[in-house]
Amino acid sequence: MLFNLVNNVPQRPGMEWGFWMNDYLVSRQLANPSRNFADALSDISSAFGRASGDVQEILSDLTDYQRRMLIDANMVPYFSAEDIYDDLGDLAGIITAHPRIPFETVNDYSELQLNDFVSGDLARLREMKAHYESLQGRLVSMAGLVPASATRFYLELLNCLKINSLRAAHSLDLYEAVVLNKRGDADSAKASLLSAELTRKAALAVVLSQETRYRYDLNRYIHQEINETVYPFGYLRQAHTLCFWERQARQAESVVDKGRAASFSDLPTCIE
Repeated sequence: MLFNLVNNVPQRPGMEWGFWMNDYLVSRQLANPSRNFADALSDISSAFGRASGDVQEILSDLTDYQRRMLIDANMVPYFSAEDIYDDLGDLAGIITAHPRIPFETVNDYSELQLNDFVSGDLARLREMKAHYESLQGRLVSMAGLVPASATRFYLELLNCLKINSLRAAHSLDLYEAVVLNKRGDADSAKASLLSAELTRKAALAVVLSQETRYRYDLNRYIHQEINETVYPFGYLRQAHTLCFWERQARQAESVVDKGRAASFSDLPTCIE
């Protein structure tokens, strides 16, 4: 059965958030499994002319770092997000992705557990924020070497690194607010929540910047329209609204301000 595909935009058509590079690299390796992965990165980086070698090093560093931190160290949940369908699935025992530690769980930790959490996942978040910022700095330093034909690609990479560092910072701020409040430092907890709010504003600026360079008209990515899926909107709508960021902020604020988990009625569903 063929569904109505009018105005359909396939995921990852390019010039959005770097998703297309995963598809390209996987396809190349499947077509020729014996090929060196560095050669595939070299193909992507070749668009950058005199900066191609430096960009390849950054991509290689990023690929290895994200494997170690996101996969091996299981930090993915702090960068991913949940809508109400995920929450309902959790309640029904249907887990589609490894969930992050709820804020209310951290609020119930003993001091020993808090110490382990702070020296573990929160320390890794702080390190990841710094590492993404370092990669940004390296990319910015070679801006003068990037040919005009690769400008859009360059800015896409730069915004990808920016949004990752901001995502790490946002998660860090929210969890630190809960930890600080649990330890009785309400003022510092409020300061962390304010820092998270400022981070969301910075993230929105990055999103709005990248949206000007999407391959297709922005409305095709963010429009609201009933379709054959359970998500009646374009696939980048939640990136456009930062709904996932706001949803997690409301969850942390409820724990800090009320000492309990936020109810579903207190949260945006992120499915509109």
